Amino acid sequence: MASCLTKPVRQAILHNAILAVLEGMDSPADHRALVKRHSINETRRSLRILLAEDNAVNRQLVTALLGKRGHSVVTVGNGREAVAAVAEGSFDVVLMDVQMPEMDGLEATGFIRGAEKVTGGHVPIIALTAHAMKGDREACLAAGTDGYLSKPVNARELFALIDSLTGSAAIAAPEPTVGSPPLADVRLPLATQLGNRLN
Repeated sequence: MASCLTKPVRQAILHNAILAVLEGMDSPADHRALVKRHSINETRRSLRILLAEDNAVNRQLVTALLGKRGHSVVTVGNGREAVAAVAEGSFDVVLMDVQMPEMDGLEATGFIRGAEKVTGGHVPIIALTAHAMKGDREACLAAGTDGYLSKPVNARELFALIDSLTGSAAIAAPEPTVGSPPLADVRLPLATQLGNRLN
């Protein structure tokens, strides 16, 4: 057996498992590693995340979720502190509550984007709001956020959006060596790839 995954399986996990198995098909059977969901998840890059959230309970919940995923989290309680944290440190992604005291999340996003025009950088910002009203998503994106989630936050949606914005779910393909079989081409149908490998 080359792989073992528990159901339900996300499409990205299944895809990565299939590629990992195909890449090891020409290795001796006793040297092949069993591909599991855990081994695939281990390849996910640990991120440094800024969480701007004024509610202490929400901060604890989201921090615990991200911590289980292997990410390190810095928390602040308002938009002004978020702007200062981004200016002083480096983050892979910012989770920005829209409604906060002193300075709200959209205003803070505007300050961060303004500073980036000078520095040339760009940190992905995900807006979080408890009021999922019509037009909220458009307003958040217009303010400069890269994504939008309504609260209470759904863990799967949060992780999927973080992965899509940072590329942290991708498995780094090993460098091919002389005489090694070609890696699977994700542009080809899976049936074609399996046929090519088994023929």
